[in-house]
Amino acid sequence: MTRQTASTVIPPFQLFKSYASLQTKIMWRIRTPLVLVIVLPLLLTTLLGNAAADGDSVLYGGPLGWAVMFSFLVVNYAGLALYDEYTDRTFVRQSLHKPPRSAFLLGKLAPAALLSMVSLVFFTVYAVLTGTLPLSTGLFGVSAVYILLVAVGTLLGAALFVACPGPQSFQSLTFLLLICFAAVGGAIVRTEHLPAISRALGYATPHYWAVQVIRSAEEGRFDLESTVRSCLVLALMAVLLGAFVWKTFSFHADKSRAM
Repeated sequence: MTRQTASTVIPPFQLFKSYASLQTKIMWRIRTPLVLVIVLPLLLTTLLGNAAADGDSVLYGGPLGWAVMFSFLVVNYAGLALYDEYTDRTFVRQSLHKPPRSAFLLGKLAPAALLSMVSLVFFTVYAVLTGTLPLSTGLFGVSAVYILLVAVGTLLGAALFVACPGPQSFQSLTFLLLICFAAVGGAIVRTEHLPAISRALGYATPHYWAVQVIRSAEEGRFDLESTVRSCLVLALMAVLLGAFVWKTFSFHADKSRAM
């Protein structure tokens, strides 16, 4: 019995690859994530042109403003990746076999995180080619906040999965947060044009800290102090969310409303 059990143990990295491969196929099959994260912001950028990206505009706009807003849909797709285990009736198998939590979570969440990062990189290249973002040392800061922004969004999606009883309440809360975060975080309207209360609320959003570094880069500057401060805040958000997910995630969680 012991020999047979030992022979069926799958290495964690192999499990990670299996979960990630399956989730990637699911996302590719439905196509919607690709449309919302890349095609829709590209359409908005094309339709609005440089009007919203102009420095005197109330709107932040431009390719990177829309990219920050829509790449944060990683929250939605990260959480739905975990709910798939319930809607596809595979949660019983996970509950019985209890695969390594790290391999399961990383494998399920990685495709959504990768799509979000691809979106940010795509629009950064687009911004460089269209002259919105000059080639400067500011790109180093932008790269750092991209990684942390995606990490925060992915972990927030997992945290909301833990907190919500089913996909309906999850998606309602997710889209409410996405719109509010983008609105008060400076990804839609420039922070200096927001009401005082909105500016104060913006400090609690990852968008605000990411946008500060991106706007410096768009001006051809690398503001080391602002970059370090933004990275520290985003890293703290990621650590807190990660700790919450790690402590509260359970294969035995009651998600009966997802079925």
